[in-house]
Amino acid sequence: MKIILFDFDGTIADSLQENFKIANKLAAKFGIRTAEESELEKLRGMNAREIIRYFKIPFYKLPFIVKAYYDHRSLSIPALVDGLKPVLKILKSRGYILAIVSSNSKERIQAFLDKHAIGEFNSIRSEKSFFGKDKAIKKEFIKYNSKPTETVYVGDEARDIEAARKAGVRIISVTWGFNTKKLLAQNKPDYMTDTPSDLLKML
Repeated sequence: MKIILFDFDGTIADSLQENFKIANKLAAKFGIRTAEESELEKLRGMNAREIIRYFKIPFYKLPFIVKAYYDHRSLSIPALVDGLKPVLKILKSRGYILAIVSSNSKERIQAFLDKHAIGEFNSIRSEKSFFGKDKAIKKEFIKYNSKPTETVYVGDEARDIEAARKAGVRIISVTWGFNTKKLLAQNKPDYMTDTPSDLLKML
């Protein structure tokens, strides 16, 4: 193993509640019903495509919704997932290349890293396409002259599992993010962890 790629939202940033609030703010603007707090756990058990169907979101609106969503998220910096910072330091000390591959903006991710004094990442790759993360994963390991077999992706959603498979890399699914442990298990990741410290045992 040479490269460890991390998703950002839900994996590094503790942004579940923040994203839920932003989504509800945008719902009225785009003519979509808002979600109740009581629905959050149900939504965590759905993948991205199921959520789109659940709220009956027209596909032609998706690019505009996604852009507005990222514009709103750029206004705040979420908390760091508890217990992750020392894990990143240890992984870096072991000689791994650490990088972030996310659909979030590079500027917002860098602002987050600066705020939380995290300097362990070699690079940040932003992929604006909601379902195009596999291409970004490939570009990142190619950038470091690495192979898929030398790369692992760490993410919190079912779509991260799908992207890792398409890119030919292994996936570690974390259960502290958006999707539930049950949904992640149903998508059969290579590994699954409940705490950041468990990453050290796997890697």
